[in-house]
Amino acid sequence: MGALYAEVAGKIEPLSACDWVLWGPCGCPWGVTVARLAPTEEAAWKRFYDYKREIVSAQKKGCTLELMTHARWSAEVMDRMRVRCACEVTG
Repeated sequence: MGALYAEVAGKIEPLSACDWVLWGPCGCPWGVTVARLAPTEEAAWKRFYDYKREIVSAQKKGCTLELMTHARWSAEVMDRMRVRCACEVTG
């Protein structure tokens, strides 16, 4: 199988250089998975949740996924993931 690519922020990027970020409804990052293991948004949801009902519930609560380059994740998101957000603890 050849390399897979996606458009990210207006540029074509190899999925091997991208990550899916799971954003909580508060705007905090709740998780990350490498895009080469989840080449579609549907596959990414399945990396975070075992059951369809869990995916639907997360989406109804306002959770979203964002595909971004690993460089952006490292620069903007990684440090934010080291601190657990208050709404995840209480919500």
